[in-house]
Amino acid sequence: MTSDNLTEAVSPGDLILVHASKAIMLTVKSAPDTPNPQTSSIVVQEVECHIPRQQGYWIMDGPKVEMVEGIESEECFCRGSHENDKPETTLKECLDAATGQEIQIFVRPHGRDVLKYYFNGACPECGGRSWSCPGCGGYGIRFPDIFGSCGRDQSCPVCLGHEFALEDKQTHRDLETLSSKRSAPVLSVDEKMQIREEILSTKRNRYELINARKQEMGMPTEDIDKLIQDAERCLDEFP
Repeated sequence: MTSDNLTEAVSPGDLILVHASKAIMLTVKSAPDTPNPQTSSIVVQEVECHIPRQQGYWIMDGPKVEMVEGIESEECFCRGSHENDKPETTLKECLDAATGQEIQIFVRPHGRDVLKYYFNGACPECGGRSWSCPGCGGYGIRFPDIFGSCGRDQSCPVCLGHEFALEDKQTHRDLETLSSKRSAPVLSVDEKMQIREEILSTKRNRYELINARKQEMGMPTEDIDKLIQDAERCLDEFP
């Protein structure tokens, strides 16, 4: 692709990630209805990311990256000046102003590319760990539906995705229910062993889901066998 034409059509509201010496996110304000529009005919505006979701800003929701509409928030927990009043310009002018390395353009970018090029591999919520404590640091303001007790390795709703994190929260609850059942004094040895295996199976399934999403996002994966061995040791120490 040259700086004169895109290789695909764009529409108002689409996001375009441009990466050269630094990355910027643009939202399309207007564009011709053609399959290979000239960059000089596409009007764009630079926009910032905002956590929590805020109207007029964009958000990374795991693989999905989108502009936010219809949500207002008075709280701000993210990077950037948040001055979403930058002037509209053409995409060609943005590309001509880019300096440094070879210019890369991602139309309707995947979260993997945003994480790598815009955030330099460090998620603005978890710092690249893929998890965060759901009870600390204003978490309940940013993600009230995922807010929970301290001490959990809650999957990150930004780099792994909001729905993914909600499902992970339910898995934590399921594991807590199983742990409570296992501690009941009336259980037989066989019943405790059955619950133990169910706990390990649930943990393995959780780790496999997390690894699959991390792989999709271009993040390092975990050694699941080692994690299960650690879980087994913990269960053996506290029968």
